[in-house]
Amino acid sequence: MAGTMKLKDPADANKEQVEQTNLEEEIGQLDPNRLTLDEIGSVPVSAERTPHPFAGYPLQRKIKIGETQISTTFIVILKDKNIFQDPSGRGVSHQVIAKQKDGKDVRSVNADGKFLAPKIESNKVINLETHHNRIASNHDDGSGQAMDWVFDRKVMVGEREMVCCVVPSHSARAQIVFEMVKGKIRVDKRYMLADMGQVGRLRRVFTNIKYQQLAGERAAQKFDSDPSDQDRQE
Repeated sequence: MAGTMKLKDPADANKEQVEQTNLEEEIGQLDPNRLTLDEIGSVPVSAERTPHPFAGYPLQRKIKIGETQISTTFIVILKDKNIFQDPSGRGVSHQVIAKQKDGKDVRSVNADGKFLAPKIESNKVINLETHHNRIASNHDDGSGQAMDWVFDRKVMVGEREMVCCVVPSHSARAQIVFEMVKGKIRVDKRYMLADMGQVGRLRRVFTNIKYQQLAGERAAQKFDSDPSDQDRQE
């Protein structure tokens, strides 16, 4: 059966024509010698700040790392898990501290009411594993504090177990996966990301960090070489 044709109400058509005519008349009545109040406005204060590259970025799905659910956006994977093991970490004596049921250390109290050293449950010899680590500064909170990021977690990638580090700091992740080589930004091929959608944003973060560092270095060099600054100090 053929579909029925939808008829248009002549009244609706006439209404559309009237609205179009009114709009054209309003446009034609605008004074070419002046602006309307609707056309002008103050620049919003929010325009003073450059949006962070990760502003509005949706964190990707969570997976289990150890006993914790972690967003894949924060996971940086080390390609080669074969890390050189420092011989000094072999055969290290390790003391096991006795624990209460609530997880607190078992500690005695002396006659003055002061806690003594924790009770040692046992002594054993262990091998301390050497982990790959990177020093990267955290600029997300404006502090620029250098932090040690240790690749000591395990993540399953398909059927393969790989070593990773959970790096919630966007700026630290950017400094790990990118590096500056002879003034050019290069990819550090030792690392992989679990969320590839953030690559472009990480590059912008890295560029911003290096721009600020270089600007600071140029300012310091100018101060050192400017005779007028030295005169003012004297």
